[in-house]
Formats: sequence, structure tokens, C-alpha cells
Amino acid sequence: MSEHTTMICELDDQEALVQSLEEMGNKVEVHENNGATIQGYGGRSWGSAQVIVRKKADLYADIGFEKMPDGTYKMHIDSGDKRKLDQKKLTQLHAKNKIQNIIKKNPGKYKLAKAETDKTGAIKLKLRVRTN
Repeated sequence: MSEHTTMICELDDQEALVQSLEEMGNKVEVHENNGATIQGYGGRSWGSAQVIVRKKADLYADIGFEKMPDGTYKMHIDSGDKRKLDQKKLTQLHAKNKIQNIIKKNPGKYKLAKAETDKTGAIKLKLRVRTN
């Protein structure tokens, strides 16, 4: 049975969220301000979100990420799609992309010394802070 589920995520960087979803093979839409409508199972409206993965062949419904007032995202997902979106991987990729974006924006301050993924899928980054 299909059911609309919402989950508060520890994701707080839209750029890193979009990069991570794309890295996982999703086509992502980004909508500013009030977002765009999320379509649930059977075409029902689930409200709106700023970051949306539209329904595709293997999904029951759109997956939406609604930006909350504190800057984190609330994920709207169909209960049947929860197992299809690896939330642990999404969280790890978000952290990795967020850090890499900070490094790119501050090339004189930070340097990525080492990046690796271990056999469990955990992403490990080693940074160096440059001091003048």
C-alpha cells in the first residue's frame, strides 16, 4: 500500500543535496522560494518542495525535499519508495559534497589531502587547513 511519508533530514545545503541526488543517478529539479508541487501516488498533490526528483519508472511518486525555516530539509517520499533511496548514502554524499564545495570556495584556506570510500561504503575525507 502506498502512503505519503515525511522525514526530517540532516541535510542543510541545497547545492550539496542536488549534487548528491544526481550522483546517485537521479534527475533533479530545483525550484526557488515556495517550490513546486510534489505529485504523490495516483497524482495526488503532497504540497510543494524546492528540490524534487520526479517520478520515474521505478518510483511510485515524486521525492521532494522541502526547505524548513531552520535551513534543513523535510523529505516527502512514498512509503514504497523508501527502500529505493539509500538515505545513508545520500547523507554521506551530502556531507562529502558540502565539504568539497567549501574547499572550492576557499582554495587558499583548505586542501583535500585524502578521500576514500571503505568497504562498508563510508566516505572518509582528510583535510588540511592552510595557515599563513
